[in-house]
Amino acid sequence: MCRRNKIAACLIASALALQTVPAYAGNAPIPLSTILMTNEDTYMTKGAAATYLRYMQAETYERYTMYYNIYERDIGQFWSAKNSDGKTNSQLLKDTVKDDLKIIAASNDHAKDYGITVSESEKKDIAKNAKLFIEQTDEGALKDNEITKEDVEQFFTMELIREKVKAQVVKDTDRKVSTKEKQQCSISYFTISSSAVGKDETDESLNKALSGESAKNFYEKTLKKAENSQESTATFSYYSFVSDYTSGNTSLPLAVMKAAAKLKDGEYAAVKTDNSTWCFIRMDKTYDREATNNKEKEIVLQRADEVFENQAEEWIKNAGIRFNDQLWHELGVNDTVVYQPYEEGEGDLSGQTEGSAENATENTTENTTETER
Repeated sequence: MCRRNKIAACLIASALALQTVPAYAGNAPIPLSTILMTNEDTYMTKGAAATYLRYMQAETYERYTMYYNIYERDIGQFWSAKNSDGKTNSQLLKDTVKDDLKIIAASNDHAKDYGITVSESEKKDIAKNAKLFIEQTDEGALKDNEITKEDVEQFFTMELIREKVKAQVVKDTDRKVSTKEKQQCSISYFTISSSAVGKDETDESLNKALSGESAKNFYEKTLKKAENSQESTATFSYYSFVSDYTSGNTSLPLAVMKAAAKLKDGEYAAVKTDNSTWCFIRMDKTYDREATNNKEKEIVLQRADEVFENQAEEWIKNAGIRFNDQLWHELGVNDTVVYQPYEEGEGDLSGQTEGSAENATENTTENTTETER
């Protein structure tokens, strides 16, 4: 893609501003023409919304660029490209961000229900990081998006409030995860064309060769043959998935998972995935402790996200959120201007803030895995 105008957008920290009075941090009056969203006692400026939109734009573009590079494809006109539903990537991003902003506003309005405030030390951190954000962001980008230091402080604080509210909403989320849901096994595997294996080989002959004392040698010999074969699509891979292959979603073919489910640690198998391809499998661990722990955390966090999203949906439904669509339209997402995130610096507030929903769930899951096992 032709990058005619590269603008850097600073990587936003997690400890991110509730402004419930019509003034910036410095108590200067706020022009009504800059207010993009209001809800009861909460408002958000166009600059604050732009801070989040440009971060999401930069993060999304960078992620997809990496994905396209892996497959040696040109990302092209990414934001104007349409999805199967007829919407452009630009529309999808803006719709997602708009929904997020409504959740942030609704959460801030309910902060008082949980006695949530922003401490003096948190305010100092927010001010410090807002200053860093402004210093590290291209001056032209700030001007084009009408972003000021006060806007950045407002968004950082509102996001911090949202995280604190979420932690309270999800604190009673069910954290018990059954072994069937979480236990992960891990395999190594590679694929090889049938012609490279040998046209006379069958399921029976290959799996016989993959059993007994010579199994490892035959597996490694076939792997080398696959790597040297121009007809083969062989790549050596590591994959973990739920031990009971009927649970959860995976990109592995069902035949591969079924074959793997029959193996013990260190055993091998071969299975034909289509008329022209064999998959050779080695069971590394029928119980992968690290992968199982990560899966458990993932499940609990997904439950917590669902609880919070349902609550936020109800708040938004009953709220009188007003959105200035004209100001929102002015914040375009296109392929002419490319925003790129900086790497985190010493001034960034990285990770989850104390008391966040993720920390609340993570601490619990780490302590329950062993007892479940």
